[in-house]
Amino acid sequence: MIAAVVVSYNPTPGHFGLLINRLVSQVGLLCVVDNSPASNNTVVDELTNCELGFDQVRVVRLGRNAGIATALNIGIEIGLSEGAEFLLLSDQDSLPASDMVKNLASSLEGLLSEGEKVAAVGPVFQECNTDKVHPFQVQIPGHLFYGHGFASAESPLVDALTLITSGCLIQAAAIRDVGLMRDEYFVDGVDLEWSHRARAKGYRLVGVNGATMRHEMGEDKLRVWYLRWRMEAEYPPLRLYYRVRNLIALTRESYVDLSWKLRNSWTIAGVVYSHLIFGTRRLDSLKMVCVGLWHGVVGKMGPYSMNVKDGAYDLGATGLD
Repeated sequence: MIAAVVVSYNPTPGHFGLLINRLVSQVGLLCVVDNSPASNNTVVDELTNCELGFDQVRVVRLGRNAGIATALNIGIEIGLSEGAEFLLLSDQDSLPASDMVKNLASSLEGLLSEGEKVAAVGPVFQECNTDKVHPFQVQIPGHLFYGHGFASAESPLVDALTLITSGCLIQAAAIRDVGLMRDEYFVDGVDLEWSHRARAKGYRLVGVNGATMRHEMGEDKLRVWYLRWRMEAEYPPLRLYYRVRNLIALTRESYVDLSWKLRNSWTIAGVVYSHLIFGTRRLDSLKMVCVGLWHGVVGKMGPYSMNVKDGAYDLGATGLD
């Protein structure tokens, strides 16, 4: 059985219902773990509107934003307790193709039947704001740093260094062996950390050409100059804090390759450059990047506490996916 774990946080009505309907037809069990405030009933309302048979659905409302890692772990443990052999992870900002799960499962089962030690497989995804189709992080032979590669009809399966949370299909045996998500990462980098931990235990991560989804990164698009004009996803300042802080945390993990740490640091530097020079909230972004750097250095993890002591300020409602 495949159990889908969906993490939500003040989801947008309509889209969330579409996601649920798209998933429930492809899995045996659907577990929604809701990080929304207790007063927000969007998830319950949407599930009611979907007219689902609740014998197939489990809903856990946390009443607060406990972070994506904690929410995923709750859903994963429910799936495992109900006998799931595979766990499909998703956040609210994705929309899988109607055959995504079938194609992921077929590829994973095929690899396992051949004796391959595979922890998880992931789909090709197109970013909603920019329409960019994202490649997988791959290690190119003879190169020190990782590059990017696409799964294609000629190479339908690609060995990936990391997989993003949304759309990731994990075999239950692997999650039991590798362990759950790290709660202290809260949001951002949760999937990267788990990917590296799985690979350190000898597992493969595989990108699948035939499995596709649309996925929203950030909250808007940003026009950036980097050798040429290009469109990138724009993130809220608080999200930049987590990206910077958790990257520093990843550099401390002994099971993460040094070459990956250096290459990904360059990527995050590019994200910071984009937002500090071309972003719509440059001052707020600068403040949160600086706080993220400091908290990363001193090892302050978990949810960011917006208080006077931290020199923080109200950034408004921020959806964390």
